[in-house]
Amino acid sequence: MEKFHIRFGIDVGEEEARRRFVNRSVNEIFFSFYYNLYDYNKIKRRIFTLLGESDRDNQSLLDHLEDNFLRHLQAIEAFYAAIETSDSGNRKKLERLCSQPFVAK
Repeated sequence: MEKFHIRFGIDVGEEEARRRFVNRSVNEIFFSFYYNLYDYNKIKRRIFTLLGESDRDNQSLLDHLEDNFLRHLQAIEAFYAAIETSDSGNRKKLERLCSQPFVAK
């Protein structure tokens, strides 16, 4: 089935598409996957390092990212890099999440 906005000819626009992307990444990548990893604090520290940020305030990753589209993209990329190469199952799961239609409008 086509997406709602396509079926009804509604132009979503770039800002709305970015807002939806951030919400979908929060729901599917971070809440459903990242926070369920047994070592997510270790991965968070690695993501902060790759982003060039400090983890000294022990801030949650999502609080740090806020609703910033570009920061979410950077964090997803850093998340992939932070997963151990020996952990191919979780890398593949993240690849599947990122290749699903949710990343498009």
